[in-house]
Amino acid sequence: MSAAAMAVAATLAAATPAYALLVQPIVINLSTTGQGSSAAITVTNDRNRPDTIEVTINKLELPEKGAPQLTPDPGSEFLIFPPASTIEPGKTQVFRVRWIGDPNLAQSKSYMFAISELPVNQVQGSGVQVLYSIQSLVTVTPPGLKPDVSVATATRDIQSTPAATASATPANNTAGIAITFQNAGNAVDYISHYQVGLSIDGSKWSKTFDAAETTRAVGLGLIQPNSKRTIFFPVPDVPASGDIKVKLDAVSKN
Repeated sequence: MSAAAMAVAATLAAATPAYALLVQPIVINLSTTGQGSSAAITVTNDRNRPDTIEVTINKLELPEKGAPQLTPDPGSEFLIFPPASTIEPGKTQVFRVRWIGDPNLAQSKSYMFAISELPVNQVQGSGVQVLYSIQSLVTVTPPGLKPDVSVATATRDIQSTPAATASATPANNTAGIAITFQNAGNAVDYISHYQVGLSIDGSKWSKTFDAAETTRAVGLGLIQPNSKRTIFFPVPDVPASGDIKVKLDAVSKN
């Protein structure tokens, strides 16, 4: 997985990187019209030196399986002000974002906004700079469009978590259930908006992920309109046989 894809995956998993740049929010849901068509991204420079920050845009596509896919976007459908700014140590800059594209989109669009450090001239030191980029997920949906999320398939699976370092214990394998969700609607939705109930036919075994547990286990679980996305739920004690049943209950749309 590329560094960019890893950063996007971290954002979609609702992780907040422990960088010296503090970015809020990391998820923005815009409307194409009205007050909901604008938002603000707040960036705080927690360093002891000035930091020059630029906001750039990528279109986001989520395949049924695998890493997020990013495509550079010229940003012509957004007004971002300022597009770049130098933030003094300990200070905060607000970047205003407004949708100025088609107010009547056929379906939601998804983007990743990269809030990135720009290189600066170094007077002393090694000359090596580590430049951070933090991603904010931005979706745009016309008023009135709705998602329609259901379960397409659910199968037992093993997920391998790579070791953090070369010297660490080898990859950790976790048993669980891979659920393919399908969204037949025209608006994005998040599995973190649902309680996910798992059970096995002919068994007393069951497991329920409430909204908070779903977020911890799988992150946001973004499901784009008219598409499918497979998401792995870690359940090490799932029985080895029996048909898997999945029940979705919407609990929050905030």
